[in-house]
Amino acid sequence: MKYKETIKQTIMHKGWKYAQLLVEERDLEQYSEAQYIIVELYSLGPEGEYDAFCVAHLQTIEDLKRATRDIERDGINTWFYENGTFEWKRKNHEWVWDWTKNTSSNQSKPIENDDVVCDWNVTPYGEQIN
Repeated sequence: MKYKETIKQTIMHKGWKYAQLLVEERDLEQYSEAQYIIVELYSLGPEGEYDAFCVAHLQTIEDLKRATRDIERDGINTWFYENGTFEWKRKNHEWVWDWTKNTSSNQSKPIENDDVVCDWNVTPYGEQIN
């Protein structure tokens, strides 16, 4: 079985959930402002940790309800913000928050490119997976 197929099966078995990620905090003179994105968070880590994400595609009322339940249950996810850097970039003719992992963190082997099928994916290792 190909590695890519193994990753797809891992996602199906280990699961995923919606999450709201903190991507930017601004401390302006008059007020503070934060930016967030709604994502599909994947459990791909060796110990079941949620360590990869892609921008969520909410297309039905049920998708919106599930995203709301997951985000209300888990709160705002700050792990990616605290362990990397988000940068507003133009990719594939659209603007996206690109994430790069901090190099000082100790992590196991990263997931290889092209392992998760999604429009825009990154891992905690700073790699884009398309």
